[in-house]
Amino acid sequence: MPSFDESRDKPSAEGPEDDHALMRGISASDRHAFEQLYDRHSSTVFAFCLRSLGDRSEAEDLALEIFWELWRRQDRYDPTRSSPLTYLMKVTRSRVVDRLRSLRARQAAVPNPTDPRQPLEERRETHLSDPSDQMQTAEAAVRRRAAMSQLQPDQRKALEMAYFDAMTYGQVADSLGQPLGTIKSRIRQALMQLRQILGGGGT
Repeated sequence: MPSFDESRDKPSAEGPEDDHALMRGISASDRHAFEQLYDRHSSTVFAFCLRSLGDRSEAEDLALEIFWELWRRQDRYDPTRSSPLTYLMKVTRSRVVDRLRSLRARQAAVPNPTDPRQPLEERRETHLSDPSDQMQTAEAAVRRRAAMSQLQPDQRKALEMAYFDAMTYGQVADSLGQPLGTIKSRIRQALMQLRQILGGGGT
């Protein structure tokens, strides 16, 4: 997930009404509406993920998955039951719980070679002894790398700087000598293209 400049996400005074309009646009597969909602609330989602998981890489990955889920499962939002932001944070909390369970399961699958309570043979085992969850994680990583390679070079560069170099949009723009709006557009387009390449974000 791109590094977040929190000043760009704060909703205006009429935010709730705007959010409802954006959700209606998303339900009609309006990419511009999705990009606007992402700009407004991505920092909030990322910050919650980071506080809960305590790992920036995991938080970035999960935040991206949450917004992909919002896009590909457009029919799940019911405006009569909650505001868009309330719904988004409900999804976020649910996915954080799922990710924490997955991380704990992965950690539990790795034997501790210093634990005398484990039989010797088990202590010699490693997490590479074919647990299916780790195979799926590795396969997902391969798919994401392959998808990244299909992006336009300028899109890939901007996304990598935001993701892996932990740079804000403004820092990316300054580094590449490009207008901030251009960089934000490139990163949004890259995210949307990744979703398409990965078949709706099913990683």
